[in-house]
Order: sequence, then C-alpha cells, then structure tokens
Amino acid sequence: MHMEPNRAPGRRILVLMGNDRLDDGVLQLARAALRGAIAADCYVNLRFLPEIIPDMLARCGHCDGASPCRIRDGLYHLLGNEMMQADGIVLCSRLYWHSYSKCMEAFIERSLCYKKYHHTPILFGQRRGPKPMAMSLLLEHTSATCLNGIDVRMMDYARQMGGYMSKILVSNVAGSELGVEHDHRASLLAVEKMARDLLFTDPREFDMEYIDCPPKGHDSRYAFGAWGSLSSIH
Repeated sequence: MHMEPNRAPGRRILVLMGNDRLDDGVLQLARAALRGAIAADCYVNLRFLPEIIPDMLARCGHCDGASPCRIRDGLYHLLGNEMMQADGIVLCSRLYWHSYSKCMEAFIERSLCYKKYHHTPILFGQRRGPKPMAMSLLLEHTSATCLNGIDVRMMDYARQMGGYMSKILVSNVAGSELGVEHDHRASLLAVEKMARDLLFTDPREFDMEYIDCPPKGHDSRYAFGAWGSLSSIH
C-alpha cells in the first residue's frame, strides 16, 4: 500500500535506461516513467547508461579507497551530481535469461564500488532522507529463472546506496517472435503510476508486480525461411 499521492513541485526524478536509445521496448518504459514524473509536477532527466559507460566490461581491480578510479568515463559525474540532486530514481532495463543488461550490471557494481571505496564518498541518500528507487524490467523469455532473487538484490543495492527500493515492475512479453506485436498499454500505464507515486512511497513497504503484454497481431511482411510474395507484403 502506498501513501495517498499528491504533487511534488520542484522535486527531481532521474530515469536511467540500461539499454541504448535504439531499444524501442525499453525506451517506451522510460518515456512512461517520464510522463508519470511530469504528472506529479517533478523535474525529470533521462540518461542512457551505454553513453555514460561505453566500456561496460572495464574493471580496474584496484579499489583501495586511496586513489581515484582508473576507469575514466562519465559515471563519477552521474553519481556525484545528478544522482545526488535527484529526489527519486527509476531504473529501466531489458531482462535477459541470466540478468538485466550488462550496462545496468556494470552501473550497479561500479556505483557500489564508488560508494564504498572512493576517496571522495558519494553522499547519495544523505540529503532529505533516503531516496526512493523503482525498477521497470522488460522480460522476453518464457523462463523466469532470471527473476530469482532479483528483488532481494535490488533492495540490498538500494539500501547500500542510501535509499530504498519501493517497487519492481516486470512487463512480460514472453514468447515474442519476429513480426508479432504486443499490447503494452497496461504495462506503460503501470510504469506511469509507479513514477508518479514514487516520491510518496513508504520506505518500509516493497512491491513486485508482473504485467502480461499479450500479442495483438502478426505482421505478414516478415518471412520465415522463404520470401513472401508481393500480395502478402502489400
């Protein structure tokens, strides 16, 4: 249960997208989060993590707290400025059979590293109390083994970063194939509501919701194993 939502003029919500801007499925979720935050009279900011962390596999292996990070990209600026200024954070990512996107994985691991080891500690969550977080995931696999323990992990991540995870929303488009369109309306409305209510959630409560996106039609212009005729294309 959430507290009664109202408007929060002047507050800021940061939306972080773990896939690049060409991933239309996750981009729709991120845009829905922006609409929900704007509906609550909040300032919003959308950042694409692949543009901030271009080398998602980079590891320095030298975190001792006595020297600056050896990886030179835009993550420290994101953590030390935009995340500190935000009143709430929404994470959006595609969910694969093993976990979320590699860029989101790199962001989570390195942000925890900055929080724990960096010689200039990130003060995330120490202004105006713990910051609420929420996560929107796009699932395209029939097997949901990738969801095992993800709630516990994200709640622990938010706690270590000085905030709290309020909700994880999974949009299920399992069984999707080339040429099949899915109805995302219920999912997008749920993401909007999640972002709109984010700043009014109770830190003691957590919710994980699954929303099915049923198929709504097949585009006959796609051919499987053979070229389609002009009549089938038109």
